[in-house]
Formats: sequence, structure tokens, C-alpha cells
Amino acid sequence: MIQKSLLALVVIYSSISYIGECTVTLPNPSKLCNLFKDGMRIRKPGSCTEYIECFNSTSTAYSCPPNQQFDRKKQSCVSSGDLTDSDDYCRNRCKGIDGKWISDPASCQGYLYCNAGQDLQGYCDDGYVFNEAKSICDFEDSLQCNIVPEICDLVANNMQYRDETDCNKYYKCSKGKSVSMKCTKNAHYNVQMGSCGQQWLDNSCIPEFSCGTDKKIWKGFHSDGATCRGYFYCRDFGTVRDLSPTFAQCPVGTFFSQAAQACVNPLQSDCKYNRCQGRGNMFVQTNEDDCRNYIVCENDVEVKRQRCSGDKFFDEKSQACVKFMIAYSCCDGR
Repeated sequence: MIQKSLLALVVIYSSISYIGECTVTLPNPSKLCNLFKDGMRIRKPGSCTEYIECFNSTSTAYSCPPNQQFDRKKQSCVSSGDLTDSDDYCRNRCKGIDGKWISDPASCQGYLYCNAGQDLQGYCDDGYVFNEAKSICDFEDSLQCNIVPEICDLVANNMQYRDETDCNKYYKCSKGKSVSMKCTKNAHYNVQMGSCGQQWLDNSCIPEFSCGTDKKIWKGFHSDGATCRGYFYCRDFGTVRDLSPTFAQCPVGTFFSQAAQACVNPLQSDCKYNRCQGRGNMFVQTNEDDCRNYIVCENDVEVKRQRCSGDKFFDEKSQACVKFMIAYSCCDGR
């Protein structure tokens, strides 16, 4: 029964310093919030009057009132003439121009006609692209056009977001381009904190893992070696180790136990990693000092460790220091 429950989780989750400047193309707009911290507002791709608000990796779209545009820096809607940043897509490209056709920065087929400083938008038919030099819709084979939407077009300068492929890295927006940055060794980027640290917090970030070595092959379920909830399933290929193990996480409020090969109550796990992960704001049991110490958690982050006074023991269930002996397996040293 234990292995069946863990395998079910595996199936569910299998569906999920300066490095250099690069172009990071836009994901599906509904998935943009996987990259940013809660409360972040992002200009909706292809629009100047709509924005996406992020919470718990979920995207919710909103529209600005009439005659207003979304300001990336202010994180709010403002009058069209009051934009504070140089959003290349939303700025008035026709300012100071009259009687001229110019290309649309977001579409090879798009064009703008500038009339007394105001832009009138249009699109070429399928199979054609706009040729600004000739002011015509030209055959797409006759003109090179490669517009790549960039995530940093949607947010303000210096904004940071996670690298979904490497927990040790993140991106920082600089002049509309994504610059890849790297945390120090053994540190991980936390999108909610906007910084690197030792506490692993991003549930969508998968730790590096190997199913043993060619000489000592691991099979079955194993801790991810970085979090209290995460584990990998190494398939049995006989004398060949699984090179693509499947990652999964125990449900919120439970930890993976290597000994039990199951997801268990945290009080039954002596996990030494971030014991605040997935536990919100509360006091939690440590795995040390015979159940006399406890951890103060705030928003899944360990803030500090404290010790009960005198001969008292900490009881996570009652969230208090008590006079009677506590012997949870996570902390009693047995």
C-alpha cells in the first residue's frame, strides 16, 4: 500500500553569479506565474491595457480602466501619457511622426500608420510580412523577420525570476533582456524571497539527483537529498541505473521517510533540511536536543531556533513548551 501511494504521487508530479545575456521566450501566459513571486503583476503578452496578477503560481488576468495602460514599474494602471518606464511595446512609437508607416515591434505581420503622432494598427495577410523600407506587405520569403517575445518585455527593469531548469540559477531583467545569474555553491534561488539561500523553498524546482553510481545502483524510492518532502523513484533496470528518475513530493504537511518508504507525519521524520517547508506560520519540532528545541516558521521559512526554558520539552501538537517528557521520533535521538 505504501509503494502504491508513492507511485501515485510520482505519476502526478511527472506531469511538472552572472552567466550571460540570453533571450527567454514566453511560456503559455497561464504559466507565467510559475516564474514569479506572489503578488507580482505582469503585463499581459500582446496587450498594453491588461495585466496578470500572480498568487500561488496561479495567473489571474485584469483589465485597466478606459484610457489607461498598465505600468510595469508602478505595478498599476496609469493614464496612457504617464507611463514611467520605456516599454518598447507599449510606448507611442509614432510620437513626433506623421504620415509614415512603421513596423510593429511585436509582430512580423503587423504595422503602424503614424497620423499626427497617433498610431493606427494594421496587419498583413497570411503569407506576407510588413517591409518597413518599402512601406508594403511583402512576401514572407523575401524578408527576414525574427521577432522573439521576451519575458523581460513584460516586467520592469531589474526584476528577477526563476530558472525552471536549474534551482541554482535565476534570471535578472536588464534593458529588456534576461541575464542568467547563478547562486553560490549549494545555495538555491528562492523566488518568494528574491535571493539565494540554503533553505529549499520552491516546490516547482527539482533538485539534482542520481540513482547511485555504476558500481552501487539505487532502486526504489529515495530522498531528494535537499528537501523534507521531495523524493525520487529509481526504476529497476537490473545492472543499469535509472538515468531519468521520476521526482515527486509528499502532500503538504507530510515528509518523506527513507526508512518507512512512505510519506509520514513530520513528527515521525528526522529530516535535517528545511522543516518549515509547506508548513506556513507555526512552531515546529527540530531533529535535535532531545525535543527541547523548536523552530519558528514564517511563510515556510525558518526564522530562528529557540529552546524551552528549564527542563521543559517542546510539543509541536500543542505549540507550547510543556513539563512532561516528549519523545517524538523526529527529535528524541532514538
